[in-house]
Amino acid sequence: MGMAQLVFLRDVKREDGMNEAKQQELLTGHIAFLKGLWEKGTALLVGPMADEGQIAGVVVLDVEKPEDAVKIMEDDPFVKAKRLNVDTLGWYFAKNYVVKAPKFMDHKQYWFGLLERPEGLTPLSKEEGEKLQAGHMANIVKMAENKTLLLAGPMEGKTALRGIVIFDMMEKSEIERLVENDPLIKGGRLKLTL
Repeated sequence: MGMAQLVFLRDVKREDGMNEAKQQELLTGHIAFLKGLWEKGTALLVGPMADEGQIAGVVVLDVEKPEDAVKIMEDDPFVKAKRLNVDTLGWYFAKNYVVKAPKFMDHKQYWFGLLERPEGLTPLSKEEGEKLQAGHMANIVKMAENKTLLLAGPMEGKTALRGIVIFDMMEKSEIERLVENDPLIKGGRLKLTL
């Protein structure tokens, strides 16, 4: 398992009257910038989010320090123009499972999930915690063996965001069915947001 920086590109809603030609110029520059990172192997994963939420896209950079990720992303034309904000988090995952596509942006859709710890949880005994964690890991291994879960890993630090899971494309209800027996989710210790 290796460490990388998960970069959330957050959309900044602006009403500054930027014309369409300038927006297209920024988009073209943004894509070229990400392609350059991907070609050099600095960006392991790159992709837009399909929904219209605050997170416009995700980049996984093969660097260990958040400040290095921020410095790299400062050269993105959308970031320079203050159209995207950058948030970084350390993510541990099996880097050897990431296979570079034949060409940039030659990808398919996946489900990107956030495993978050709800606020106000009562502490568990060491034995209870270990039992729940063992069941959680068993469920992850089972989904990986079935090839429905493609990547998973914990986050660095003690934030509410505890892990990231990436599922192959399927019905959302199928993913919900796959995770409903995870003891940490079933017990309300983790919440999955897709």
